[in-house]
Amino acid sequence: MKFQHIIISRFNLSLYDCMSEQAAEVWMDYRITLFSSFCYPSIATQENQNFKWLMFFSDKTPEHYRQLISKYNRMIPIYCKEQGFDDIQMKGFVNGYIKQFIDPDVEYLITSRVDMDDMISKDYIQSVQTEMPMIDNTNLVFSLGYVLDLPSKTLMERKYIYNQFPSYIEKNSDNFKTVWFTGHHLIHTSTETKIVEQGRRWCWILHNKNKHPDSVLKNYKGSVVDMKCLQNQFIFNR
Repeated sequence: MKFQHIIISRFNLSLYDCMSEQAAEVWMDYRITLFSSFCYPSIATQENQNFKWLMFFSDKTPEHYRQLISKYNRMIPIYCKEQGFDDIQMKGFVNGYIKQFIDPDVEYLITSRVDMDDMISKDYIQSVQTEMPMIDNTNLVFSLGYVLDLPSKTLMERKYIYNQFPSYIEKNSDNFKTVWFTGHHLIHTSTETKIVEQGRRWCWILHNKNKHPDSVLKNYKGSVVDMKCLQNQFIFNR
């Protein structure tokens, strides 16, 4: 059965509506450094390159950043006027932009969600395409991953079935939904769900400027492990 696999990510939607120009510049510089160190190399160097990667940016993104973004040639930047950053708002406009990238001849569409400050293992794409059942309206979850706390340089093993790295398969149609049709913590409530509990396929990165407070780290019960575990399974530049 012929399928197409698309990763859908978002970068700075709503940024320029909620920050001053100076604050937005600081935010962008910091996030681009994170992105180029972790997310981008982890996706660009996937062992299986049979996928497209679409990254959503605000159409208010300044030209000097657009020139920098153009150098990340493994992803396709999409500049959109819609500024919503939450899952419900993404659902409302994402499909209209990505329809042009879908091959009309494919029978199934697989979409995966990866945040721009997180990482996936070098065999993530291959694992999704191997493990995904060709069944309409099915959600695939890799329950095992890592949490990397950058400030403390601590790496922990983590098991979390509602993680932000789901993949979703559906029959290709005019009414396709993509993985963004609901929140990653809710997608299991309206789909068939397959949970894979072998292999650590994702890494959630905690850093000084994401929305998770320091207290979040204390709630993780996973074992602290050596950073070499990450280096063996993920490609990154730091």
